[in-house]
Amino acid sequence: MRIFIGFLKFILLAILVLEYGVLAPNSWRATSTVVHCIERERQALLQFKDGLGADDSGIYAWSLWGSQKHKRDCCQWEGVYCSNQTGHVLMLQLAGDDDSNQSLLKGNISASLMELQYLMYFNLSFNSFEDGYIPEFFGSLRNLKYLDLQRCNLKKGNIPSQLENLSQLLYLDLSKNYFFRGEIPYQLGNLSRLQHLDLSTNQLEGVIPYQLGNLSQLQHLDLSSNRLEGEVPYQLGNLSQLQHLDLSSNELEGVVPYQLGNLSRLQYLDLSYNNLGGVIRFQLGNLSNLQKLFLGSNDGAIKIDEKNGGGG
Repeated sequence: MRIFIGFLKFILLAILVLEYGVLAPNSWRATSTVVHCIERERQALLQFKDGLGADDSGIYAWSLWGSQKHKRDCCQWEGVYCSNQTGHVLMLQLAGDDDSNQSLLKGNISASLMELQYLMYFNLSFNSFEDGYIPEFFGSLRNLKYLDLQRCNLKKGNIPSQLENLSQLLYLDLSKNYFFRGEIPYQLGNLSRLQHLDLSTNQLEGVIPYQLGNLSQLQHLDLSSNRLEGEVPYQLGNLSQLQHLDLSSNELEGVVPYQLGNLSRLQYLDLSYNNLGGVIRFQLGNLSNLQKLFLGSNDGAIKIDEKNGGGG
């Protein structure tokens, strides 16, 4: 599935470059027309930089923003990508280094970023923000298609319901924040274009909102390694595009809803390490594309009735 996720990221980047005319600070820069960034967006980025603490070492992507070397054009700053037609900031690629386990950003997320109303791609993964929460103003960035806050040391507050305003969102990753609590807001079910939702490896509580069954374009859903309880919503069986479903390592109970048998595109299903039980009969027999199935370590002792077509 890592290959699939990487492919989805690549597709989103390609859309931005080809359809919206992204101007990169390096080799992608257009040579025929000089386009400069919008001044209010430049100031917003500088305020964001100030919230991260002073650093002129050049080690971090944002260290030289606004320096003499980079002059005044934010479209030349590392990690900043602008439209080659309007100069508006379309992408912020400020991810930390997953391999070295080192964070780039360790300060606060400034509300000045609200000025970036044309922002489509926002990657802050593998950082460590001191405030430790998802700002509600993220919900005002209405052109966002990609938001990655994986392993950002989020441990305060909840997932803001304001994220439902991101009607263009295709990709949302809030995983591996470990101590992040609260419930999954049912409003996420309004993100009708969402294809990828990963909330795994946190301490989210409460039930799985049945409204997630409204995400008709969803291909990847990972809610594993949380503290979710209650039954698996049968509405998840409406996710006809779903290829990956991981609900493992929670406190889910009850029987596995037979509606999951409608997920004909499903390739990966993990329900292990819960309190689920009952007999899975005909529902799994319809999962012709299923390649990996994990049902073990359930206190309710899930059984598969192969006589009724559940041998997949």
